[in-house]
Amino acid sequence: MKALSKSLIAAAILAGGASTANASLLTFDDTSLGGDNIFEFDEMSISDVGGTSTITQTDTDGDGTLDGDTFIELGLTSAIRFNLNGAPLTDATTGLVTEYEILFDVNLAGDADATAVDVDADTIPDFLLLTATFNNTSAIDVYYDTDLTTGLQGGATKIGEMTLGSGLCSVTVTVATGDETGGCDINFEFTLLTTGLMSYNGTSLDLLPPNVSVQGNFDINVDELDPGFEFIYPGGPGTSQVTGVSHDGTARINVPEPGSLALIGIALLGVAGAARRKKA
Repeated sequence: MKALSKSLIAAAILAGGASTANASLLTFDDTSLGGDNIFEFDEMSISDVGGTSTITQTDTDGDGTLDGDTFIELGLTSAIRFNLNGAPLTDATTGLVTEYEILFDVNLAGDADATAVDVDADTIPDFLLLTATFNNTSAIDVYYDTDLTTGLQGGATKIGEMTLGSGLCSVTVTVATGDETGGCDINFEFTLLTTGLMSYNGTSLDLLPPNVSVQGNFDINVDELDPGFEFIYPGGPGTSQVTGVSHDGTARINVPEPGSLALIGIALLGVAGAARRKKA
């Protein structure tokens, strides 16, 4: 997604793996959905040509400036790619694009803020420093669609949900040129709804123990805001600014090692036992 989201609103979507340095190696098997593709991947990427979102930035504090206001981003992102060891897998291997699409249906919300920076002291801002923080109502639904017509079709299968745990975007806008630089780091919990589609060490993600939380991270670059947000709302206090946005970035999924979880449990039992002995 290219524009706003990445930055200001990044609110938007989605992103990849800064905080998840070691993504799990997962197996994708779409035979349960009528496909014939089985392959391993450790990362998904989002192209900036796959779809657009609309971001509505509202002056919720009524002061006419973009500071501490709320935003909502709604949209659909496609053109997902599967990667392995830093390289994209081919369509012939995955069947993606030729047999099916993976679509992200985005519904994000949060608070946005901007600080105007005047470098040359002429009272006209030279830069806008924009930040966006997502709230816990944000979520992304993941679909498998065998109708290759652009967009989400009626026969698509919802295969998973991403519930956002945290998300922060920051971007610097050069007022004179409108150029933006920055990015977003978004962490989420991933729930697979389709048995067997994605598995880890032979176990489908939807069959993992209830206490195993599958975590992910999105890393999104900032390309542009189109049109860009303005520090002073053009419509005056209490109004909104609306922009279209497209995204690109990567997403990594981490599944805790069952052995590691067991060791943690044993360690906690040991600590508890030691505490009881000391008390006695």
